[in-house]
Amino acid sequence: MKPRDHLARHEHINVRAIRKVPRTPTGTALIAVDRRGQNNIIVVAGANARLTAADVRARARHVRRARALLVPLEVPMPAVLEAMRIANAANVPIVFNPSPLRADFPWGVMTLHTVIVNELEARQIFWPFPPQLRSRSLCLAERNYQATHWPTARDPRRAAHAWPDGGKVFQGAHVARAAR
Repeated sequence: MKPRDHLARHEHINVRAIRKVPRTPTGTALIAVDRRGQNNIIVVAGANARLTAADVRARARHVRRARALLVPLEVPMPAVLEAMRIANAANVPIVFNPSPLRADFPWGVMTLHTVIVNELEARQIFWPFPPQLRSRSLCLAERNYQATHWPTARDPRRAAHAWPDGGKVFQGAHVARAAR
């Protein structure tokens, strides 16, 4: 059984908006760990680099009907911003993973429900903590498999936890919980 069919039949994941890009390899990321234990992620974008804002607009109905949207920076910025714009207009919570970290992301422009970062990204993005994000974001920073969280001004009780499976597993589980 193809992975796509398995996801649709057994995991009940809607895969209809997934597009194949002919003669283009899938995206790949290699994770190297330096002497201090910090991840260095080497990304070969492959088909991910071909996603456009027009592709996102063509699938906007899927974004509007979503209960939560996970957005990494593993695709071109115009596609990221278009997906966020559509989600914001439809009041769909955005779970944002700003990895790989990019200087051209317009912080404070989009409404983000959750920002998931590692310790290094947290330092690069949030110290000093930008005032325009204080009332909008719940930031999760993995550190020794524990989550550091900053409650939002809207809901100071909100918290989250990370576990050793790390990155994508944590993000997927968090989005699934947010979508309930």
